Amino acid sequence: MAGAGAETLVAAFLVVLVGFFTFGIGYYVRLSGDVTFVAGSRRMDITDEDALARLVGTYAAGVGVVTALLGGVFPFFADSTRPLLFAGYLAVLVVSLAVVWLRARRYTAAGERCATRKGRV
Repeated sequence: MAGAGAETLVAAFLVVLVGFFTFGIGYYVRLSGDVTFVAGSRRMDITDEDALARLVGTYAAGVGVVTALLGGVFPFFADSTRPLLFAGYLAVLVVSLAVVWLRARRYTAAGERCATRKGRV
């Protein structure tokens, strides 16, 4: 373990725990179809709750797996490469979040209004 001190191991363990928790939330949303986590008070704007729950649940579960894997491999990287690993993780997270956000608009009233104006529906 490339010079992994106690602080690194504790941080990696916490990242793995956060990954498991995020996976659990995604799994729950996908299986139960509960979009309360997703929509909150704007639940009335959702046009297809099942599709939105599948999309967001799958994304959250995937993020959980990637986060847990990051925590698992983090101690094995040298101190000089850990910032690059974390930067790559954040880049993947931000890009995939943007894709999910754009796809999730399909299942909301605002997204339908936008698609109707552009002639897609």
